[in-house]
Amino acid sequence: MKNARANVEVEKARLQTAQIELTRLQPLVDNEVISDVQLKTAQSNYEVAKASLARAQAQEATARINMGFTTIKAPVNGYIGRIPKRIGNLVAKNDSQPITVLSDIEEVYVYFTMSESDYLFFKKMSQDSTAKKINPNVKLVLADGSVYELPGRMDADAGQVNRSTGAISLRATFSNPGKLLRSGNTGKILMEQLHPNVLLMPQVATSVIQDRTFVFRLKSDNTVERVLITIEGKSGKNYIVADHNLKEGDRIVTSGLDKLTEGIKLSPMTETQILSQKTR
Repeated sequence: MKNARANVEVEKARLQTAQIELTRLQPLVDNEVISDVQLKTAQSNYEVAKASLARAQAQEATARINMGFTTIKAPVNGYIGRIPKRIGNLVAKNDSQPITVLSDIEEVYVYFTMSESDYLFFKKMSQDSTAKKINPNVKLVLADGSVYELPGRMDADAGQVNRSTGAISLRATFSNPGKLLRSGNTGKILMEQLHPNVLLMPQVATSVIQDRTFVFRLKSDNTVERVLITIEGKSGKNYIVADHNLKEGDRIVTSGLDKLTEGIKLSPMTETQILSQKTR
């Protein structure tokens, strides 16, 4: 940096000398004491000195920029990674290894992929005018199986489908005030579809006869009757039942369905009775 600044001062002095020489020769040429060739030569030397000064100033500016790179300032607040360099190590601009990695984790981006068919379903349901919309908030299942306490929101998707995998990339953003999430974490994204006014029926409580799904309901006299239901989808180990003839308080048989027939009378066992038998 000092050499570059010194070169600027040298070129300034040379420019000043060329200016003085040009000023000295001008009246001599005007009075025809000397030929104008000497004046043109002095003019040319002046232009050369001016160009040399501009070059030296550009070199000084470049040196100032390079010197600024020797002081590295963090552009954001965050967590700094391992620093492999030590005092005295040479750091060059063509080093393949970064000096360190700084992670801003105030908000964390979660990138995931979705198949083309699922993506089309997601877009259609997101714009659905009925109540069966996709919940815009998503949940994050962490590596230990727990669900992150704050919901995230999908805010970006890729502009094209990967031809080799048939999937499209999407992004969800999660606020991270507790600094639990870190760059490089893995997990799963849970997306929910809203189904108002439906029932969740355990799959073990259903039976299929000729492509129709039934459950067995206990009447007030403890006899069973078969009730037709319409399955709209699945949620975990339960069926989503939209069309049914059930009402609140109905008792549904959940085991031994292969032994039941319409009208058979049962002796239902409550949860309290089951616990009493296990403690005997």
